[in-house]
Amino acid sequence: LSLPTRSSGEIGALARAFDRMAAEVREKTVSLETEIVERRRLFASSLDLILIADRESTFIDISPSAEAILGYRPEEMIGRNGAAFMHPGDLERAREEMRAACHGRATRNFDCRYVHRDGRIVPLTWSGAWLELEQRYFFIGRDMTQRIALEQQLRQSQKLDAIGHLTGGVAHDFNNILTVITGSIEILADAVAHLPQFAAIARMIDDAAGRGADLTRQLLAFA
Repeated sequence: LSLPTRSSGEIGALARAFDRMAAEVREKTVSLETEIVERRRLFASSLDLILIADRESTFIDISPSAEAILGYRPEEMIGRNGAAFMHPGDLERAREEMRAACHGRATRNFDCRYVHRDGRIVPLTWSGAWLELEQRYFFIGRDMTQRIALEQQLRQSQKLDAIGHLTGGVAHDFNNILTVITGSIEILADAVAHLPQFAAIARMIDDAAGRGADLTRQLLAFA
C-alpha cells in the first residue's frame, strides 16, 4: 500500500493548524495555572475560615485563617473530623445542613459554633456546598464574635437610652410637683409661724421638699 501524498500547501496548512492548537493549549494551560495560583492566594489570604472536607466530614484542607479564628494551625486540624471542633450543641444542625447539601439542596447560611483552642466559644455563620464531582464539602465560615459584641453593646445602649428618657420624664414630673409643694409650704409656714407645733411640721415638709429637689437634680443628671 502506498501512503497518500500531500502537497506542500496541505502540509503547511496542517502545520499551521497544529501550531494554533498548540498555542491554544499553552494559553489554556497558562490561564488554568494563573487561576489556580489566584485561588490559592485567595485561600491563603482569606480572613474567613475556609474548610474542605470529605463525605465523612474529615478535613482535607483548611485556610491559614484557622489559627487566628480558632487557635489551631491548619495542619493540626487536617485529617481530623469536624465534630472534634464543633460545639456539641450544634452538631446535629451541622449534620442536617451537610445531608441537605449531599441531596442536592442549596445550602443555606446557618450558624454553627466552634470551640477555640483556649476553650472559648466562637460563633460562626457558614455558607457552603457539596461538590459532587470532587466528592467534597466546601464551607466558608465568618467569625461573628465582634458583630455579636457590637449588637450587645447597641442593645445595652438602647436600654440605657430608654431608661434615661423614662428617668428624665419622671424627674420633670416630680420637679413640677415639688414646685407646687415648695410654693405652698412657704405660704403655710407664714400662716402658722405663731403656732410652734405647726411651724415645726412646716419646716419638716420644707426640708423633705429640699431633699426631693436634690434627688430630682440627680435624676436629671443621670437622664
